[in-house]
Amino acid sequence: MKNVGKEFVGQQRELVAHEDLSGEEAPYDRLLRDAMAGDGSLFTSLESVEAAWTAVDDVLVNHPKVVAYAPGTWGRRRPMR
Repeated sequence: MKNVGKEFVGQQRELVAHEDLSGEEAPYDRLLRDAMAGDGSLFTSLESVEAAWTAVDDVLVNHPKVVAYAPGTWGRRRPMR
């Protein structure tokens, strides 16, 4: 687990995963309930989706051509040793 701060320093923690939701609502249950009730707070707005697409759309349409290279070279002129 990374410690708070700018430095990339962390410490080991044990991850414990379980499916016991006693007393809790399952995530999709909440999502569907909120959608049926008209609560859009858990959903991305249309404006946000369109803004995200403007960030990547140009790259998808106007990307540079693929440069072929020999297997094992990782794009280098000489094979890796």
